[in-house]
Amino acid sequence: MRSNPILFFSIEQDNEGWLYPEKASQLLNTELRQKISWATLATGINERQMFEVLYQQPIERYAEMVQLLPASESHHHSHIGGMLDHGLEVIAFSAKVRQSYILPPNVAPEEQSKQRDAWTAAAIYLAWFMILAKLWLILKSLLKTALVVCLEWTATSTL
Repeated sequence: MRSNPILFFSIEQDNEGWLYPEKASQLLNTELRQKISWATLATGINERQMFEVLYQQPIERYAEMVQLLPASESHHHSHIGGMLDHGLEVIAFSAKVRQSYILPPNVAPEEQSKQRDAWTAAAIYLAWFMILAKLWLILKSLLKTALVVCLEWTATSTL
């Protein structure tokens, strides 16, 4: 195991250097990730159960899916776990921007109050779709590179 200063927890590896998958509770247990994920989202949700179903559980599944992937090769978020950090920041930003709008416009305040959580969820899920599209492009690129390497190895190898 080795410690990473960005993550503040040890990364478990096997003898060949492969990383073991981590649980969401471990991946999300950094000060920065706690601050980003829960504080921003919690401001707009009245019911704890609704918060858990709409946001907490999907964030945990997202964390377990991206694990320690970087979000890019050379830009910000190119560090270990950068994809998770990027995703949480985008989600938090969308929640914050959503709070600065009164939606839907031109309706009674009572109706706006009734619809507030739905509009917040829509803004956050739209941001999530953008993040998942980025993840899909990263994985597509990795798979394409792996296929080329595999084909090159097969073409040049001898039995």
